[in-house]
Amino acid sequence: LAERIAHTVKGSAGSIGAEQVQSVAAEVERACSGGAVAEAQAQLEALTAALDEVMGGLAGLFAAQAGGDGDGNQDGAAEADASALSEDELRTLIATLRGFLENDDTDANELLDEHAAALASLLGEQTVTEIREAVDNFDYEQALKHLLEALG
Repeated sequence: LAERIAHTVKGSAGSIGAEQVQSVAAEVERACSGGAVAEAQAQLEALTAALDEVMGGLAGLFAAQAGGDGDGNQDGAAEADASALSEDELRTLIATLRGFLENDDTDANELLDEHAAALASLLGEQTVTEIREAVDNFDYEQALKHLLEALG
């Protein structure tokens, strides 16, 4: 059961671009499959820490979103100021967008709508415009290409 859960966590983390969680979950899965219970238990602490970082980033994104007017629109300062998001929150935002694009998920549209200003401050206005145009045309592969090019 532990191996199966680790495998599920690994896959889910990969879907949203949480690379550290994915990596540690893979280690837990490997240890479980090899019967190395002590090693698996030791890795659980690292997995918990990685999950806590992702959850903290998500909590920040939800808090920023809650600052809107209820229609998904942020008020001026919350929308325009990427500095209101921590580095972890920005990483989580990018990882979430990447996961949506990799999976041709239309939730990318909403994320772009809600966090355009933060993304533009990080990636550049032109890149966000290119990503937005590709997503609007359901060309998630091209949108992902633009994102990855901007990230270097």
